[in-house]
Amino acid sequence: MKNTYLVLGELKRMDEKVARLQNELQQIPVEIQALQTQIDERLNQYQTVKTECDGIEKALRKAESDLKEKEDFLRKAESKMMEVKTNEEYQAALKENENHKTEKSGIEEQVLTLLSQMEGFRPKVKEAESTFKVKEAELKASQKRLEEEGKSLQRAFEELLEKRKSVASQLDPETKALYEKAVLAVKGVAIAGIDKGLCCGCNVRIRPQLYNEVLGLKSVHRCPNCGRLLIAPES
Repeated sequence: MKNTYLVLGELKRMDEKVARLQNELQQIPVEIQALQTQIDERLNQYQTVKTECDGIEKALRKAESDLKEKEDFLRKAESKMMEVKTNEEYQAALKENENHKTEKSGIEEQVLTLLSQMEGFRPKVKEAESTFKVKEAELKASQKRLEEEGKSLQRAFEELLEKRKSVASQLDPETKALYEKAVLAVKGVAIAGIDKGLCCGCNVRIRPQLYNEVLGLKSVHRCPNCGRLLIAPES
């Protein structure tokens, strides 16, 4: 029975390592998702500035086009003024041209305003793009590192499960069956030590008879409360 408890002690240490590896493996996707969220946030910040800048540029192109059309119209209108035959027609054409010149001045002011806005936004877009690319590269590198770390942990986890399986095979059939039930029933480490009459897994007091049997290495028991296999501290 002492050998059985020694094997259980080894399995407990292996279970603790399995639990640690499981926690680390579960954390990897969480950390990767957090990095992806940061990348998405940086991209959104860049796209917001770029979209605003693109809007200004589009408005500027339209204003420049409108200005060119207005200038072409005025050139043609001034040429036609030479063809009018009466003073009334001349005055009407002159008034119409003045109105178009006023509209042209408004468009010119709009072009200047948009040009000024573009000059202010271009550095912001460049800075936002540069910041995004630098941060993206850093985060992608961190993601790659975490993915590699995850693969390494997964290999270590699988190797440890095989070793645990080999160690468990040293148990007698009855104890092995108890252990396997405990592994299925308990989240985390399936074996717990006892200390001062308490199960170290759930801190519930063990019945004196059961406690003495475990302490004396006489038989293997599961904790009536948490279901873990109980072993003496010296195991």
